[in-house]
Amino acid sequence: MFDIINRTILSPSSLRVKRREDQISRLQKIHQQSVSANVAALSKTRQEMDEKDIHSFIDDFLKETTKSRKHKQPKDDSPANTTSTVANATTSTPSILGLTSQHVFLSIDKEVVQAPLLTFVNVLAKAFEEKMTSTALCFVADASSALGLDMIHQIVKDSDAGMALVQQPAWMANLALLHSKFDPSNLQQIIFAFSRLDAWRVRDQVGEARTAVFTLPGQGTTSILLPILQKVFPCERHVFVYDGGIDSVSRGVTLTCSERERTCHFIPFSPIDPMPCIDELAKLAITKAELVEAWMSSIDAFLKLKHAEKKTGYVPFVCRLGFLMSQVGQLGNGKVDQSELALKNLLQYMTGSKSSSRALKESVLENAKGAMLQVRSKEMQGAKRRKGNLSEYERGMVEECAFAHKGILIENKTLMDTVQPKAEWSLKAAKKMTSCACCMPGQGDEESDEEEDKSESETEGVGAGKGIAAITGVEIKDQNDAKAMFTATPSTNYVDGKSMFAFDPSKFTGM
Repeated sequence: MFDIINRTILSPSSLRVKRREDQISRLQKIHQQSVSANVAALSKTRQEMDEKDIHSFIDDFLKETTKSRKHKQPKDDSPANTTSTVANATTSTPSILGLTSQHVFLSIDKEVVQAPLLTFVNVLAKAFEEKMTSTALCFVADASSALGLDMIHQIVKDSDAGMALVQQPAWMANLALLHSKFDPSNLQQIIFAFSRLDAWRVRDQVGEARTAVFTLPGQGTTSILLPILQKVFPCERHVFVYDGGIDSVSRGVTLTCSERERTCHFIPFSPIDPMPCIDELAKLAITKAELVEAWMSSIDAFLKLKHAEKKTGYVPFVCRLGFLMSQVGQLGNGKVDQSELALKNLLQYMTGSKSSSRALKESVLENAKGAMLQVRSKEMQGAKRRKGNLSEYERGMVEECAFAHKGILIENKTLMDTVQPKAEWSLKAAKKMTSCACCMPGQGDEESDEEEDKSESETEGVGAGKGIAAITGVEIKDQNDAKAMFTATPSTNYVDGKSMFAFDPSKFTGM
């Protein structure tokens, strides 16, 4: 009701300010509630680590030994500030419940432990920098109002391909909300330490593929998290899965409150880092405007990374849901069902199994196919229910918002380097794609099958030389400022996750 009034009496710029204030207040409240709920769910009291405890604890669980450890009760909970001892406790790998700008909350043997965030992170990061691991990481970013994440989740769980899933970790959502409170170096340190911690926690669940798959907590967090993840893990695998703006907004509108809360408390549907002012957003109701902006911010983050590809090293598997969802007949998606081939290509990348010497097992492909069909069936039912939830006017406004951005859509260009389903697929587009992939992927001109393949160097020239001006018609402003962290220098302590093998056996002994 209030938003309807505000849209009537306020200018687009004033409405944007008002909406943003309300959104920040709502997200902060949700963050506080989620952290408190996680802590309360395990324990009514919590214990606190000091720096000495942190060193001892991290050393213990990384060595998987059994030692005594001490925790101090928080001063506000215990005036006497007494010290309790947990003696002869098995030091298991902690789970991260959540974090604030000052503290991290951990679940250790069903006990909640509070630690100073930056102190804990610094010690943890140093420990992991000195410790080799054979587990590759794969990070999945979304621009589809969670359909892409649902697909990835189901495939990883059901395929039995040797992948472990770290599903939309709460700490990532918390960090996205709190990012402005940290300097870039601290953000990178937190991302590195906690990602390695989660991978260590699920190491017993990985199989032959030796891969831990992280799904980012929704498209609203992509613009914050993806650049940092690429900076910190330039040699690991990255997947960017996307769908059209209209379908994504329509899908987000139909989700119930309970489903939104299950999916990281509205965060995937609200842009953490808003787009520059777009007047057309003022013509949409706030829920739909937020969905449009969150989707756009995710696509925008992808384009910026690709524009600076030579600096960022960002060469992800660009996964178009139209292929997996078998949207045959839509221009750009082909005239025959290519979903099984698209699925195989995706699995080959995520598991590092493209080589014929490490080909995927037929059982893995069959299991993954069943998972894909399950998600597709659910989505088809959802599409029927939401039919008409966007009026023709609103659909037009979604398109207008994308055109107003200009970096997302101009003429009939698609997301660059979308992987085409092929037996010999490539992360770099071998030929120009001309179908519109943003407002409604695959509804532009079809690709010309007769067009000759370009060399890899020519393709890189389009992606990095002409960049966004050639692909999307926009010049990125303040890039040096916003993307100063992008100097992709792969860590020598970790092997290239994009290589033929998930890890290089020559770099490990006894594993």
